[in-house]
Amino acid sequence: MEDIFVGIVAMVLGLVPLGAALLNSDWFYGLRKSQWLARRVGRGRARLFHAVIGIALISLGIALVMGFGLYRTTSRSQVNFRPLSRRIHLPRNQASNCRGTTAFIDPTAPGGGDSGGRVPP
Repeated sequence: MEDIFVGIVAMVLGLVPLGAALLNSDWFYGLRKSQWLARRVGRGRARLFHAVIGIALISLGIALVMGFGLYRTTSRSQVNFRPLSRRIHLPRNQASNCRGTTAFIDPTAPGGGDSGGRVPP
């Protein structure tokens, strides 16, 4: 869900420099940082720079909304959201107590097959 939010924010933030570059708006190039760039490289190149930055941010936002991720190894439909269980499945003749030690169950022993928690030699 946060990928979609970040993608939408990136698209909105990309529209600002792209729109300012296309419209050659005085209010945007009247900002101190934009004036600095326009003085250094010229207003035409500053507009080109801001247009490229805007297109890059919009492209990034679209990619994030569509589910692109650099380190994602599975798609969203393949992710298993079930909580992990701490239960360990042992064979039928074994049991585990709360300390994690294994007790072997002897089905021929008196008392219903419980060896009393003793581990056979």
